[in-house]
Amino acid sequence: LLVGSPEEEVGSLKSASFDVEEYSRLKFGSDRVAKRFGRQMADQFFHEFYSLLTSTKCVVIPAPSTTVPVAATLLALHFFHRLNSRLAQLGHMPIEMTHVHRDMTYNNNYADLQKEERQRLLAGDAQYFNRDFVKGKHIIFVDDVRITGSHEEKLESVLRSLKLNNGRTYASFCRYTGTNPAIEGKLNHCYIRDAKDLIRISHEHGHVMTTRAIRLLLEYEQTKFDELLQQATDVFLESAYHAAIVKGYNRVPEYVQNFRVLETYSKRISSG
Repeated sequence: LLVGSPEEEVGSLKSASFDVEEYSRLKFGSDRVAKRFGRQMADQFFHEFYSLLTSTKCVVIPAPSTTVPVAATLLALHFFHRLNSRLAQLGHMPIEMTHVHRDMTYNNNYADLQKEERQRLLAGDAQYFNRDFVKGKHIIFVDDVRITGSHEEKLESVLRSLKLNNGRTYASFCRYTGTNPAIEGKLNHCYIRDAKDLIRISHEHGHVMTTRAIRLLLEYEQTKFDELLQQATDVFLESAYHAAIVKGYNRVPEYVQNFRVLETYSKRISSG
């Protein structure tokens, strides 16, 4: 087990060594930020783990997710591309990439919870590895932030249960060095505070609908939701609609009314 990959550190929002507002954009689907952060992370990783990358078959795996991506999914893709670009320039073979699928059992805002509650929620999740694909390869797990290490502990538990003894490195863009895990929620919302901010960044080229983004959208004040959606692009609305169904948010009581409004927009776009 290799731990200690290059990470930015954040002890508090004021002392963070990276742009926390840009990080907030990443969490809600900014591919522009994902590219910049992913490349920065890959360059540091390449410098520290060059011998590993050039002597061992490696596979990049983002933090487990459903078919709706999370911030780590976007970050890992650019991390992966940057590493392969640098390897190719020096005549080395490329590394590979795969995903770990996850069945989530909760809709809670995980970022606001303490470690014990995070562990309790994660314990109910199922995660699925492609055992044959990763066999004999060094796994590079990529995440956007390490707060308590609960996700790493869950992955270790799954690997043990599957009797997968691959070498592995946990790489995250930043890690929290303080004692209050609930700071994650504040970090996520440094720039994107509500769905109006989300709609604004959704007009960026390459914006991607993430799990966190669709939840923030459906949590918006119901009496103003229709007015909000009038400011969104057709691409955003359709992505939001399909993501909501995939996540099962169309059946969550507090989201149902807003989902029905979103559904009306999606049907209008489809018929047009």
